[in-house]
Amino acid sequence: IIFVDNNSKDSYIKEIIEEYTGDFVCDNTVSDAEADAFESVIVEDGINYRFFAPKKKAKTLIVWFHGNGEGDWNSSANNASQVLANRGAVAWATPDAQKIFGGAYVMAFQAPDTWYYAVQDSLLDKAAAEINAVVQKYGIDKNRIVIAGCSAGGYMSTRMLIKHPDLFGAAIITCPALDVADERGGQTPTEEELSSIRESKTPIFLVQGVNDGVVDTEKCSKRLFAALSHGQNTSRSEERRVGKECRS
Repeated sequence: IIFVDNNSKDSYIKEIIEEYTGDFVCDNTVSDAEADAFESVIVEDGINYRFFAPKKKAKTLIVWFHGNGEGDWNSSANNASQVLANRGAVAWATPDAQKIFGGAYVMAFQAPDTWYYAVQDSLLDKAAAEINAVVQKYGIDKNRIVIAGCSAGGYMSTRMLIKHPDLFGAAIITCPALDVADERGGQTPTEEELSSIRESKTPIFLVQGVNDGVVDTEKCSKRLFAALSHGQNTSRSEERRVGKECRS
């Protein structure tokens, strides 16, 4: 960018141009140390994903489904947005997380478009097939497959539990965007579908803020919790944070 004073003489303008003119090269490379730890895996007629392998052989696999807006766009097969947009995927590969799990492989899928198309585009079976392939290749304990997802990824995680209830050893579902699925090209799970998850032995951790301004808590996580806990004895604990003090 050259700022030119209209009152300047041509010789002065020439000096400015010569001083600030240079050769610049852009190769469209984006470098991020945490994201670069994930290998890009392109699956023909399947779902692309990023894969993290710990330095030592592990028995745990964490499967991450990203939120809306991080999927592929215009068939670019970029397979990068889900590890660059936020820390939802890369957090599982941090030293602290790896220490908790005693080492873990991480699969971070990228939706071909959006996870709301999971049913009509057969994404549920494709994801399950790719997960099973990784489990077999790396000798992962089938009881230590953890599924996790947020927002649209929480919807996908819920759909995976409905379709493949015995595939996972644990599930972490954060603010599952169930209520908007219909209007975004998907299918909001029915009460019967949500209730069917009760037959699964998979422990499920539901996480959502009561004041979530994007995903309706009542229609999403609380609705799912009600379906899962129907007929069961439940207890509630509440945590409030006041400054640095934590009160329960």
